[in-house]
Amino acid sequence: MPGPIVHLRVAGDFDQEIARFSVSTDGEAFRPIGGELRTAYQLKTFQGVRYALFAFNEKGREGGHADFDTFRLDEPLADRSRNLPLGKVVTIRNLATDQLAWASPHGMLHSTDETSPQAAAGGIRFRLHDRGQGRVALESADGRGFLTVVSEGLSADVRLMPAESGGSLFQWQDLLRGEFMLLSLRTHRYLGIDPGTGEPYAADWPGAAADRRNGTVFHWTEPLPTNEP
Repeated sequence: MPGPIVHLRVAGDFDQEIARFSVSTDGEAFRPIGGELRTAYQLKTFQGVRYALFAFNEKGREGGHADFDTFRLDEPLADRSRNLPLGKVVTIRNLATDQLAWASPHGMLHSTDETSPQAAAGGIRFRLHDRGQGRVALESADGRGFLTVVSEGLSADVRLMPAESGGSLFQWQDLLRGEFMLLSLRTHRYLGIDPGTGEPYAADWPGAAADRRNGTVFHWTEPLPTNEP
């Protein structure tokens, strides 16, 4: 080393479960050291890869020390404040079925294909209202009412109601890149659908599967403008 100070950096790609290490003597120009490290996370014992810093005397002698200082963490995806489409009109696609959430003429929340006659007739667009602390209310963009959990939140208990109420509140849980879940603050369970039955939506799901495809994870998109109010 040309001097007593060295800068160490680890860049984590958590989608690919890979970490890349690099080193610099001036804090500006970094060069890679070692190969890619696989950072697989597994739930068998609920643990992942951890970082550690330590010093040793390469000559096998006693003495010497290292001071590790100025630890900085940069998380470009940590600020999720702009991930919620507050005030916008969106369509909501279920990852498990690849179908849109659709409020039927009777008000119940079903699924439909994007090119179906039901989608063309409306009921697939929802306006997201900010209710503070990540809580939201979803209003049908055609003016028919607010998505509301009634009764016990069973299948067909998620429907449009003319007036907003406590059952209309959901906790929006952002999963990055447009994916999210909706926790009903009436049932304290998640909004979801059984992909194999075709039943209407319920709000009694305990959570998502590891692959996010059990019917409780959605993806939002801003559709093209329409003539709906």
